[in-house]
Amino acid sequence: MADLHSRRRAALRGCFAGRRGFLIGNGPSLRVADLERLHDRGEVTIACNKIHLIFPQTRWRPTVCVIEDKGVAQSCSREIGENHAGNVLYADYLEPHIPVTARYAAFRLRDRVAPPQLPEFSEDFGQGAVCGGTVTYTALQLAHWLGLTEVCLLGVDFNYALPGLRPSAEFPGFLTYTPGAERNYFAAGYVPDGAAHIAPDLASSRCAFAAAQRQVAASGRCKILNATRGGKLEIFPRVDFDDLFVCPPREPRESPVLPPAAGDDSPHELVELVEAAFTRDLGRLRSYSFIDRLAEAKITASCAEDRATVGTARIEGREARTLLLHPPMHASYHVPVGNAGILSLAVALHPDVWANPETGPCRFITEVDRVVVSDLTIDVRGDPAACRWFWVHVPVEPSPSGRHLFAFRTEGVGGSAFRWALWRSPRFVWSADAPGLQAEFRPAAGGCL
Repeated sequence: MADLHSRRRAALRGCFAGRRGFLIGNGPSLRVADLERLHDRGEVTIACNKIHLIFPQTRWRPTVCVIEDKGVAQSCSREIGENHAGNVLYADYLEPHIPVTARYAAFRLRDRVAPPQLPEFSEDFGQGAVCGGTVTYTALQLAHWLGLTEVCLLGVDFNYALPGLRPSAEFPGFLTYTPGAERNYFAAGYVPDGAAHIAPDLASSRCAFAAAQRQVAASGRCKILNATRGGKLEIFPRVDFDDLFVCPPREPRESPVLPPAAGDDSPHELVELVEAAFTRDLGRLRSYSFIDRLAEAKITASCAEDRATVGTARIEGREARTLLLHPPMHASYHVPVGNAGILSLAVALHPDVWANPETGPCRFITEVDRVVVSDLTIDVRGDPAACRWFWVHVPVEPSPSGRHLFAFRTEGVGGSAFRWALWRSPRFVWSADAPGLQAEFRPAAGGCL
């Protein structure tokens, strides 16, 4: 079982690389209308603990839910199983209270340190997270594991009324309080009337938030913003939630072609590309669709009868254009552009083989200018968490030769035969001018696949 949980955690690594995400707190400022907007925009969201109490009021559902509160797990085991179809991550000590479900995974939670010491920030959620006195800190470490490059807090009020604060008899080392008329959470019944509730460890939480801010400032790979409407958390830079949606909406659950802006050491052309995409200055963008230009590819396969084929597949509720490369197969493209840009695609096994007992693992290898930039192995047998798209967004450095070589390769692992390997909408997008090629290449449509 431990190995299965490890595989499920590993399946989430980098799956939203380059994307913005929202970390949803359970504070009283949380609004249904804001969640509806996140749903309509297809944003990645991480929620926690009893977030299911708001589900009857909204179409929104979190991308991932994190649970580490023992009281929540004990009292809401049935509700958790009924309300979360998948992608629930819970602290391993809660296993006796969490329903056995194929798309749930346990993680190790390391002990907290005493304030004013700052906790470590785990960069490897697959090996565990560090306790910071609040599930929000665990969720921030998960956001790093998912590959998010911007995390916006919403509903993280960090503002509590704690009447009758006292040591807990049931949970030694913790304090409890008995809620009354105050509102510490978005739902009035979040804590049952008269029930003792574990009090938040505000000192540890404050140190944990400081540790998270220190981590992102040092790495330069991510930023944390506080979009909460009000509240008393001032450690992270404030941003108005409504100002985050100045661009037209994306299709729900669709990943964007481009990640947020890269660091100062990135090529100037790449920075311009990203800026253009997010201001929707699409006239300055050009793209090369590998599906549309399949005739230009050099295809290598072990069997002369095997061909790369173009089709569609419905995964995660949406129909998408796909390039099928039945392994072992190699498709390479010489693109007559040397600009910096972004290579964007997703990979998966076709849904028609998910339930086939002969389906085996498949490697998806992506190369740019003869360098491997992505190497993913997908194994759906016995692990429904792998029945999805795995996203790849790769910054492409400028080529001195004035052209790029892209290659997509699939390889079977082991002896099983049924591996229908899909590449979803692979596309190279770049900015700036490529002389003589303006009319040949179409602008990227809407910044999305």
